[in-house]
Amino acid sequence: MSVGLEHREVVGLDIEAPADVVWRHLREPDLVRRWFGWDRDGLDEEISETFGVRPVASETSSVGGAHVRALAWPRGDRLVVTPAPGESHHRSHVSVQRNAHDGLTTFDGVHDPRDEAWIAGAHQLKFALEEHAGADRHTVVMRDMDAGPLRDRLIDRLGLHGLRGIPVGGHLQAELPDGSLIGGQVLYKSEHQVGLRLYAESSALLVLMETPAGSRPPHGLLTAVLSLYDVDDAAVAEILGRWASWWGGAATSSTASPRRTRVS
Repeated sequence: MSVGLEHREVVGLDIEAPADVVWRHLREPDLVRRWFGWDRDGLDEEISETFGVRPVASETSSVGGAHVRALAWPRGDRLVVTPAPGESHHRSHVSVQRNAHDGLTTFDGVHDPRDEAWIAGAHQLKFALEEHAGADRHTVVMRDMDAGPLRDRLIDRLGLHGLRGIPVGGHLQAELPDGSLIGGQVLYKSEHQVGLRLYAESSALLVLMETPAGSRPPHGLLTAVLSLYDVDDAAVAEILGRWASWWGGAATSSTASPRRTRVS
């Protein structure tokens, strides 16, 4: 789908799921919770406001006859769902479009947190539908940790040396500070994000989001969101303990305590 001159595409991707299913995951609160953000105080109200109250939903047909569904927010954000080109009716295309950066209060010239939230959200939606359709989610979240100076980056202290150099589709194997191993595949990369499918956590999605030092001096910030599916409370507690040891041992920020959340 073309983007108007007043809009720019923040993220666009194909999802191996029918457009009807993707659309339901944008409109039904219980399904939105399977991919949107992470559990925190006020999440239900945020979902209701963000996907229920504020946007205007529309359905049209494109020149080629494709069924186009869209959500449009008052400040110019648009999310468009269309059947992906080709014969398959089981694949969809999702495009998130926003106004040009000129005049946007969320953009400081270096980093736009709303852009980053949409990028992460689109990929979390894709992962939920393609890898764990119908499953509820648990999350472990580490927010706004000091990213560390160039010679002592938090990402390196965590054992993830060279992560940025791995291409999309490439595989990561790293030794953590406690001597255990972590393995995964790079699912996507953007200027400020990396998404990893982790094998040891029942095919979990780890999203690492960096806020550059230019936006949050002196070192910038690192946020990690681990989305877990098909795990019970005991498994989540065990994973939470390992993550507390891993991240807490590497990070110096007081915000480095993990948060266990459950989305149902």
